[in-house]
Amino acid sequence: MTITAPAKRFLLLFAFAFFLFANLPLPFAVLPGGTRAFAWLALFWRAVVPVAAERLFHVHAALPEAWNDSVDTTFSYVQYAVWALVSLIIALAASPLLRDERRYERTSRWFFIYLRYALAVAMIRYGVAKVSGNQFPLPSLDTLVEPFGSASPMGLAWMFMGTSRWFKLFAGAVEMIGGVLLTLRRTALLGALLVIGVMSNVAAMNICYGVPVKTYALQLLLMACIIALPHRHRLADLFLRNRTAAPEPVAPLFARGSVQSAALVLRTLFVVYVVIQAARSEARWRRQEGELAPRSPLRGIWRVDQLTDNGIDRPPLITDERRWRRIVFDGPVFMSIFDMADRRSSFRATLDPAARVAHLVLDDDPRETLDLIYQRPQPDTLVVDTVVEGRRLHALCHREDERAFPLTSRGIHWVDERPFFQ
Repeated sequence: MTITAPAKRFLLLFAFAFFLFANLPLPFAVLPGGTRAFAWLALFWRAVVPVAAERLFHVHAALPEAWNDSVDTTFSYVQYAVWALVSLIIALAASPLLRDERRYERTSRWFFIYLRYALAVAMIRYGVAKVSGNQFPLPSLDTLVEPFGSASPMGLAWMFMGTSRWFKLFAGAVEMIGGVLLTLRRTALLGALLVIGVMSNVAAMNICYGVPVKTYALQLLLMACIIALPHRHRLADLFLRNRTAAPEPVAPLFARGSVQSAALVLRTLFVVYVVIQAARSEARWRRQEGELAPRSPLRGIWRVDQLTDNGIDRPPLITDERRWRRIVFDGPVFMSIFDMADRRSSFRATLDPAARVAHLVLDDDPRETLDLIYQRPQPDTLVVDTVVEGRRLHALCHREDERAFPLTSRGIHWVDERPFFQ
């Protein structure tokens, strides 16, 4: 099917405007002050989208919370629709400006350059996050003792990725390689094909396992497909028609050789800077929040061997579902208490080492608080006293061996006489 010239002009301008809205401040966000330079645009959409949601789509689109990692909110879907509507208006109004063939070709060239670099920066940053281990950290201690069937599909996917450092390294390296290849015009098609393979898998996982980054994964996949689209006939010749694929001419981006050389140097410096900046950012996060962050002084899986309630012993019977089974401390902020039914209550913990008190605030209801008075008579022994609903609880706990979990301790085995499946 042949696309008419007016349709090509319209599609080019629509795509250019839409992906500018969808990606900004990328790829400029990696530069010093790049995010601040486009802060006004984020504020503009935060003002426009809720109004458009009410008046055009008759839905309520609340502003996403700062801590919310979901990009599949009602706000996001309405935002995509608003971007499409504004892009449609821009394309209809500006299409006559591209009747000149040279202007059209120049606009098309800059569109693909922008698309390649926006996608490249996203892929490099995601790749570095995986290589560093930050995106999929090792399962936390409370995750290891949580019943397998209680995990959410997203939690299961995170645990699957997080348990193998080598698989994360492989997945991140492929994303980084795809991103770097996109920055070179001679290898951009190879980079786009690599990203299509990677992002098809990521999008499928996000959709099937309920990871709330489905729309952004599909956006990156679509960008890679658009970058590969001009080569569709050559790809069809190579993969489907069993024909020789004609070479694609790569004309210099600039007429003057000195300017062309300067552009190549800037491109190389930009790619190196993106990788270094992403690596430094991930290293900082790893020290502050990730695997190298400070841990709780009480870190461990503490099995409650003895529990007295107002002086009366409560043995560890599964029929006594509300009796504590485990107390788990991991990071400096979060801790969990598991009952005999393996239900988890998650708390935010603030420790006062001088007073030997842990102040707990329930995640689900900040009004519910608890103070644990603790002692450590031995490194592997924890004694806890507290008052719950007017009852005095006294618990004697012993640390469980973290190395007993095959999920995090088995590693790679090249020789397996039989499957290790449990």
